[in-house]
Amino acid sequence: MTTTDENLIYVSDRKLPYAVFDADNHMYENRDALTKYLPKEYDGLIKYVEINGRTKLAIADKITNYIPNPTFGRVAVPGVYGLDVSKSHKGNRAGEQTSIPRGERVRAMPGLDAFFDPEPRLELMRDMGIDRTILWPTLASSLEERLAQDPDAVCAAIHALNEWMYEHWTFNYADAIFATPIISLANLDAALAELEIIAERGAKIFLIRVAPVPTWKGSKSFALPEFDPFWARVQELGLVVGMHAGDPGYTKYANEWEGHNYEANFGSVGTPA
Repeated sequence: MTTTDENLIYVSDRKLPYAVFDADNHMYENRDALTKYLPKEYDGLIKYVEINGRTKLAIADKITNYIPNPTFGRVAVPGVYGLDVSKSHKGNRAGEQTSIPRGERVRAMPGLDAFFDPEPRLELMRDMGIDRTILWPTLASSLEERLAQDPDAVCAAIHALNEWMYEHWTFNYADAIFATPIISLANLDAALAELEIIAERGAKIFLIRVAPVPTWKGSKSFALPEFDPFWARVQELGLVVGMHAGDPGYTKYANEWEGHNYEANFGSVGTPA
């Protein structure tokens, strides 16, 4: 039901005559998501640092702006929802109101609790008429490219994130929210082990980066025959292979040709106001 109240427009308890499966939704990782389960030998691999009053993410001692606002205190407006924010969802990390004046173009909004935690997320889905969703991670999109020079660190960081994701979201919450763990083929044995772990924990889908795989023998296509044991096991387990926009590492080629030193940026995700 859409309700108009002078300057505000919002949606409450939307009912649709058919089931809705949202195949492109996102979680915003909590601050400990990348570090809580990181092995001790990788202490400091991923850090939050303060730069000119702003919190930034440092990966392998290098500041990255791929996700401009990695704490997600304010986030990019998710599609048209930013112009249609329910009065019933005022809770957010900053304690701010989330109702937005009708017709106003909004660049960013406060991060709702529903972006970070499963219970409020499920409530929000119900209000919006969404029955089930695939939930992609967000910060994770910056990991593999920035750790490409150390494939073992890639696997350690991704495993740590998957551990946090399973603890915080599970891989199947209420048969409605399907959080997607990540697998990198940077180390085949580690990838096979990760595959078994997520399958045992009930994952229905996993995310693989749409880019060459960083290995100790250089970058390689994940379709090469040496990775066949992995794909054969994926088929045996019946898991869905998910792919989503992330940093494929291609910006460096444009930089070399054009004389720039730009860093790839995940569009409007996490864009501060």
